[in-house]
Amino acid sequence: MRLPILLLVVLLMVACSPPEKEQEQLPTALQDPDVVQDIKGSLTSRGYSSDLVDALFIDVLKQDTSLQALLDAMDRQVTAHGDSTERLMRFEARNRSYYDAALAHTAQLSDSLEREQQRSILRQSEARYSEAMAATRDLVQLYDSLQRRTNELVELIKLKRTLVMMEKYQQQEPSADALMKAELERIKALEKRLEAALKR
Repeated sequence: MRLPILLLVVLLMVACSPPEKEQEQLPTALQDPDVVQDIKGSLTSRGYSSDLVDALFIDVLKQDTSLQALLDAMDRQVTAHGDSTERLMRFEARNRSYYDAALAHTAQLSDSLEREQQRSILRQSEARYSEAMAATRDLVQLYDSLQRRTNELVELIKLKRTLVMMEKYQQQEPSADALMKAELERIKALEKRLEAALKR
């Protein structure tokens, strides 16, 4: 009769004992040395590199769903912007291509007066086009500048949030002083034995 009760008590103690929290609290990137390679695909799909900062940031995003949603919205904006401005970029490229080719064609005119006249006409036309596009180009530059700033803000968030994780990890790691003192004693003992062997 005592044995089943004793067994039940032992099982209850094991079940109620607190789990090892330290390993669970560690970010995935700090638990597995190969995790940086394992998540490389998910990082590069978002445009991230594959270093430890980016690996830790994946853990940040898993914990902070609102930040994840914000970055998803940013990704959608980048895609939508590319789709929206594709026609404009193509339009600009065609105009550049035309004026470059047209000026090159003037070299085939043997009459120097006609050649210079056509070049003048083309340059004036290109200047009018550039003037008409000036406001649009300014807006493109402003958008590009703001996009660079949003990327910088993501980097700042990434650095701030991953630094918190690393400093927490540093505090969780037990001191290595005792380990290194023991290693030092072992190497000293080997040194003495080697010196003794040298004197033989």
